[in-house]
Amino acid sequence: MVSDMEARDLADIMAMEKRIFGKMAWSFQDFASAITGRYDIPLVIRGGGMDGEEVRAYAVLRLLGPEAELENLCVSENYRRMGIASELMDTVIRLAQRNGAEFLYLEVRSQNLGAKELYRKYDFQEQYVRKAYYCDPEDDALIMRKALCKEQ
Repeated sequence: MVSDMEARDLADIMAMEKRIFGKMAWSFQDFASAITGRYDIPLVIRGGGMDGEEVRAYAVLRLLGPEAELENLCVSENYRRMGIASELMDTVIRLAQRNGAEFLYLEVRSQNLGAKELYRKYDFQEQYVRKAYYCDPEDDALIMRKALCKEQ
């Protein structure tokens, strides 16, 4: 179940972020700012661990008037291909629509085939490429966009 990200989630999130994104990882302050920021909607899916509260996945949606941007989305390696990313995407899209966004943008590594497959399933279209945007390893960033329908 998707919930709001809280300060108590940050230790799990930072461990995942550093492990998965390496040098491109967000900082603790980036996530803390998302939790308190007025334009961000940070989300988590919890489960597992000794207390059932371990973070399995997280996402950060930023609202920018008629546009929204999926700033970050990450699923722990042990929970991939279980529908968790789709659950987050459904929630992100619904929240962007509910907040009046007409378009949802994101960027993804050109070599991240799993993520690109997910985003194409949600009708995201490639808009342009940022050459050599990522490091460790170097990779291009694909900027993708989805047109959103008004929520009924």
